[in-house]
Amino acid sequence: LHAIGKGIVIAEIQQNSNTTYRIYDYGRVGNDGKPRELHVEKAKDVTDLCPAKAYPEAETEEKDGYTIKLLSSCEYFTTNAVKVSSKATLNADDKSFHSILVLEGNGTMKSNDDDTLKVKKGDSVFIPAGTGEYEVEGDLSVILTTV
Repeated sequence: LHAIGKGIVIAEIQQNSNTTYRIYDYGRVGNDGKPRELHVEKAKDVTDLCPAKAYPEAETEEKDGYTIKLLSSCEYFTTNAVKVSSKATLNADDKSFHSILVLEGNGTMKSNDDDTLKVKKGDSVFIPAGTGEYEVEGDLSVILTTV
């Protein structure tokens, strides 16, 4: 259960269910100009109102030119915080794509065939599975998600 109001920016990393239950809609309207449907009872049926259990905090791993810290892992995906201080060499093997969301800073990403992309805060980059090694250079913080 969450709310996204004016001025809020979130990164919602989840297993896609194609289901949204609205319990409040801030007066928004659909394409037809009418208020969108609310789903209060359905939302109540699937919302766990118990406090969440504390998620154990992972240690930050120091690498050459960057740090990496596990944020969350489940059967569907793994999410890490990566802080690049100079250069990080990462590997999108055949098992998973890499989804990168730049939280702070700017830099470049370079593939093993020398394609270079400038990145900055707010950018999202999808690295296909099987791409192999690529470099992230600069001074930036990113969220790295894999399956």
